[in-house]
Amino acid sequence: MSKADAHNQSKASIETELSSAMEQYEIHNSAISASKKRLDQIHNRIPEIKIELDEIQTARSGIDVKILNMKESIEITNNKTNQVNKDLEFVDTQRHKILTEQSKAASKKSEIDNKIKTLTTQLNDVQLKLSKVQLEQEGSETKIKNKF
Repeated sequence: MSKADAHNQSKASIETELSSAMEQYEIHNSAISASKKRLDQIHNRIPEIKIELDEIQTARSGIDVKILNMKESIEITNNKTNQVNKDLEFVDTQRHKILTEQSKAASKKSEIDNKIKTLTTQLNDVQLKLSKVQLEQEGSETKIKNKF
């Protein structure tokens, strides 16, 4: 009986190991099958992915062209802005010169107006004195004529 027990134990141990090995085989076989299916899916998707990559590359090229055009437009705009700023600076300089000259002219005009006013006042005073002298002369002449 001990031979039978040992045999049975040995048989049970072998069957356990065999069952474990078969389970491992099934697990690995299932993993291999899943990996093969995944590889098939990947291989099937490769043409689609290539098309998508081509579309992305085409879109990127279009975007690069747009970016280049925008950079050129910005450069042109900056150049125009710089030219306008230079022109504006020139106009401001000319305006400042004109305002300075205008201020000088207004100052001279005021000075001349004051001289004219002074001369007009002096002329009026002289004319008034001349009138008085002429009146006095006429009065004197009249007196002289009346005496003779």
